[in-house]
Amino acid sequence: MARIAEALRPWGVRVAVSVDFGSPKSVGGLDTFDPLDARVAAWWKSKADELYRAVPDLGGFVLKADSEGRVGPSTYGRTHADAANVVARALKRNCCAGRRRKSCGRRTAAAAVDGGGDMARRQQRISSCRFYAAAGP
Repeated sequence: MARIAEALRPWGVRVAVSVDFGSPKSVGGLDTFDPLDARVAAWWKSKADELYRAVPDLGGFVLKADSEGRVGPSTYGRTHADAANVVARALKRNCCAGRRRKSCGRRTAAAAVDGGGDMARRQQRISSCRFYAAAGP
């Protein structure tokens, strides 16, 4: 991904990564992907840090969840906002590195959850950076 980002950067294109919401369990070896589980939150933070080390101007994550046969937060009785927020918090530390948005060269990072159907986009402020939690039907 770092090589792709490097190749596209001269044209002003930033890469984002699309991930399956069940990744903490299917890839990370956890026994859950519940967005309210502290271990899942720690896994997302670790992965976000790893990706931002490789691609400092990463555009963010798009999550596939609860659609087209993919698992999602509804497995645990959670909402798409719960799912988006656990990832947004993981992205937070990499957004502006805690600086005020006006002094930061990075643009808004996004955490969107594709729950199928029409998407209702809601903005949520976390610290000094903006994150967008997109909730499906």
